Amino acid sequence: MPDSLARFLHTAKLATSAAAQGDSASVEPVLPSTKQLEFVQGNFLYHLKRPVWSMAYSGGTVVEAAAAAQPTPTSF
Repeated sequence: MPDSLARFLHTAKLATSAAAQGDSASVEPVLPSTKQLEFVQGNFLYHLKRPVWSMAYSGGTVVEAAAAAQPTPTSF
C-alpha cells in the first residue's frame, strides 16, 4: 500500500470516528434514517455509512431433527 494512501486512511478514520461525529465529516445521507460520513483529501474519498438498523440471520440443521422430519413411507 502506498504511504500516501495509508496516511489518508489513518486521517480519514480519525476524522470520521465516533468522537468526531457532528463535524464537517457528516453529510446528507443517501438513505433515510442513516448516518453518513465522508472525508476528502486530494484525490482520495473516504465514505462511511452507519445504518440505524440491521438484520442478519443464519441457519442450520440438527441431524436428529432432520431425520425426524423425513416423511415415513406408507403402503396403500
